[in-house]
Amino acid sequence: MLQAVCQSLGAANAADAIQLCCCSDQLSQPASYWHVTPAVLSQLSTWWQHRMACTVDTRLTDQLYLDIVARFVGPATMVSVPCYNGVRVEVRTAGQAVAELGRRLALLVLTLQQLGLLNRDPPLVCITGAPGTGKTVVLVLQGVRWLRQGHDVHVLSTWHPTRAVSTSITQQLEMSLSAGPTPSLIPGNVSYHPYDFYNREEDVEKAVTDLLACVNNDHLYVLLDEASFASSQKHGPRHTRLVTRLVDRVPHLYLWCAGVEHDDIPPALQTQVFTVPLRSAPAVLREIQPVIHTFNVHDYSDSGVPAPGDGLSVIRLSHHGNAHTGRWPLDCAQCGQDIAAVLRRLGVGSSVANSPSRLSYRDVFVLTRSDDLHDDVTDEAGRVTSPASGVVQGLKAAGVPVSVLGYQDWLHNRARWERAVQDVAVAATDTVTVARYSYVSGLERRVVAVLQDRDQDDDDRGMTDEDIDREDRLYAVSRCTTQLITVRTPPVTTTTTTPPSHTTTTATTTTTHATT
Repeated sequence: MLQAVCQSLGAANAADAIQLCCCSDQLSQPASYWHVTPAVLSQLSTWWQHRMACTVDTRLTDQLYLDIVARFVGPATMVSVPCYNGVRVEVRTAGQAVAELGRRLALLVLTLQQLGLLNRDPPLVCITGAPGTGKTVVLVLQGVRWLRQGHDVHVLSTWHPTRAVSTSITQQLEMSLSAGPTPSLIPGNVSYHPYDFYNREEDVEKAVTDLLACVNNDHLYVLLDEASFASSQKHGPRHTRLVTRLVDRVPHLYLWCAGVEHDDIPPALQTQVFTVPLRSAPAVLREIQPVIHTFNVHDYSDSGVPAPGDGLSVIRLSHHGNAHTGRWPLDCAQCGQDIAAVLRRLGVGSSVANSPSRLSYRDVFVLTRSDDLHDDVTDEAGRVTSPASGVVQGLKAAGVPVSVLGYQDWLHNRARWERAVQDVAVAATDTVTVARYSYVSGLERRVVAVLQDRDQDDDDRGMTDEDIDREDRLYAVSRCTTQLITVRTPPVTTTTTTPPSHTTTTATTTTTHATT
């Protein structure tokens, strides 16, 4: 054995072989391995000198040496390890963790309740439940069933904030037809019908007329997502009127709709309540759940099945400091650059890691409630007459490709707005979408940055900061599956002036900076 050891180490004798071995008693104590004493350093230095004085293995080239070092202390890489039960994916960075958990959360999962509803196949259904409970998924699956039975399916968008999700449903149904042959029957066709119940009451009658013209042998098949029947909402009674008119006029009506709130659902519709969260990681749900009870929304319930991962901690950025401008993050270029810095740390858009666990720009939403969000406004000659919102400028300056979906485009550049909606609905372009969050209802992204904001409309309605925070959590945070980023303005420090005989009290605020 001694001869074999000497030959392996290239040592002339046993004494030289011992000097080439690093033994445990030369290292720090196992209980305090971080405590490296001068004696330990001396012994390690002696061992290293003897080791390096040996004959160098010519098979270890300089490039191979660099590859080995980079493998453990350089940029993170992905390896696939073949094993008997499939390929194991190694996750080594926060960005890869976000991408991999987002992929797992996106896998189609049906609860027993959802499966039971699809198996019963009732004609008139209203699905209600908190965001991320699988309402849209079930609508799509039911639409696929109708198509493969040979029926035409009509997807309704009843006002412009539902354009994106309705477009997404339409695209998914069309993709299902091309995914495989339909047994025995010629499949039906998909039709998309955009209306504006909120701003044009006459659109209700137009929708009824258009749909009645599509009745085939007394049958009509309709899907309607993000529906609200609440009488307190301007368009709620108009949805009710649509359903009532169709029920009265179509002998065999099949209408499945879905919405978050459960108020004033027409009695003709069978109500189904989904409560099991399927889309967001627990770390994200913990930001949403505290406000659910303050809305007319059913709370989440425990599925009894653990999530594939808890998710990464929320990254909290502060709109505060000399480099920051404007009252709110939307107006601040520095906030845009801060978000871009987080995206870089997550490896978003990186071309280095070519693996399934990679985040693209299309995996990111930056959301605000403000009406003032806009991209550069240009004249006919292409000159910028009004520069983009500050956060958009900051993202662009940091090299992040951006698509903007804001209210100003809806008002002044409808064609560009419609193109942007089509794009975001199917994530066609590899860009970060900066949007008013009502315009992406029903959609999801792995990474979502939510900007705190308020505008004149909020002031006119008497909205408090607490009211705005609740809406942000329910409607914006819920778009996130895995990594949530919040950008907030610290409360203004106030000073109470008192007579000299009393103590002056100053309210202070602790600012939380970006952490991962």
